[in-house]
Amino acid sequence: MLEDKRNLKIKEVWYNKAIALYYLARYEEALRSFNYALEIHPFYKFGILGKGTTLSKLNRFEEALESYNKALAIDPNDIVALNNKGSALNSLKRYDEALECLDKALEIDPNYIVALNNKGNALNSLKRYEEALECLDKALEIDPNDIVALNNKGIALGGLKRYDETLEYYDKALKIDPNHISALNNKGNALSGLKRYDEALECLDKALLIDPNSAGTWYNKACLESLRNNLDESIKYLKIAIELDNSLLGKAIEDPDFDNIRNTLEFRKLIYDE
Repeated sequence: MLEDKRNLKIKEVWYNKAIALYYLARYEEALRSFNYALEIHPFYKFGILGKGTTLSKLNRFEEALESYNKALAIDPNDIVALNNKGSALNSLKRYDEALECLDKALEIDPNYIVALNNKGNALNSLKRYEEALECLDKALEIDPNDIVALNNKGIALGGLKRYDETLEYYDKALKIDPNHISALNNKGNALSGLKRYDEALECLDKALLIDPNSAGTWYNKACLESLRNNLDESIKYLKIAIELDNSLLGKAIEDPDFDNIRNTLEFRKLIYDE
């Protein structure tokens, strides 16, 4: 009995240390601490969930799914596990499976705003923009200042090419957090859609001041310069984007934003010689 109590205390120490490290963004160390806690108590649900969330932060989504599935085996109605599993499936582009998890979470708690946002994200990715708007409007009814919902609603409106409306939501998000990189990128893309290229460039340049290694932002700059018929600039920025994230190579092959430069020797050399 005394040994059990001692182990329980040790487990709690490792768990609390893992949480502290997680909030310090020291994810590798946090993961080790979660693992130590789970060696003592393999079915400790909060430790399993913490491990899954940490693995997601490390972009190890398949492993994160294993943790969420273990948590759901212990409690099939745990809405945090359902939501986090849905989020991980979104990251793996398994959107239909993500919707199944998120819908189950929302059956349990229809006002669970994080799940509403993740569902909106999945629907946006599936280009089901009208359904996404319904979901995100509900999230904004719960919290009009939820920055994720504001940003995701902007994406849905952009998907419907309602660019003037989409700017309203990106501006609301940026009023709350002027350094929100996703909102800056999305606002830049919306301004590009309106052919307000100089304003779009300002947004993207601000995003790069915040994070110079944002592959998505460099990619968006490449798209913008292609739309402006600036071949050299577009190729330069696209090369940086691909060096930071090689998966953008495949995206560029089909992206209509590069139609202006697609048949140039420089574009073909960059894309097909990589």
